[in-house]
Amino acid sequence: GMPGIHVVHQFLQANLKTALRKIPSLPVQVMVEPLIKQHVSQGYNNLDLDFFHSIAIHPRLGIRQALLLLHFVAKVAINDIVYGQLSSKLVFSLLDRFHNQPAVQNYLVKYMRVAFSLLIRATEMLDNVTKGEEGEEEEEENDEKNDNANAPERLNLVIQMIEKV
Repeated sequence: GMPGIHVVHQFLQANLKTALRKIPSLPVQVMVEPLIKQHVSQGYNNLDLDFFHSIAIHPRLGIRQALLLLHFVAKVAINDIVYGQLSSKLVFSLLDRFHNQPAVQNYLVKYMRVAFSLLIRATEMLDNVTKGEEGEEEEEENDEKNDNANAPERLNLVIQMIEKV
């Protein structure tokens, strides 16, 4: 990208965050979908997740946008070893607010199915890492080695989310 664009991004984000805090009537629903699409394609950082928290607690956030946001941060919470902890806080912030909504309850059931399936897969990866260390599986693809190397951290994220939910 262009040099300095991240500084402009941070400046705009900080001002929007202030506006969200000071203006309860701000229509946040128009921000959620484009922001999520941007962060899915371009990545995210602590400041982005902090900004999402400002949206999550805003009084004008509706259930539809809350579900979009929940889906995004819940995926980050169990898949990203760097930002998983921060995202899980966002997940529970949204759940605290919208847990009585049937759509959120349905989402949570589906999410737990995915989390348990990831738990099983991460456990299998961990078993493969252990076997690999004993020299049984010399010929593995690089991607699989990288996934296996992160297996303990991913397993930990998944277990933490299952435990908290």
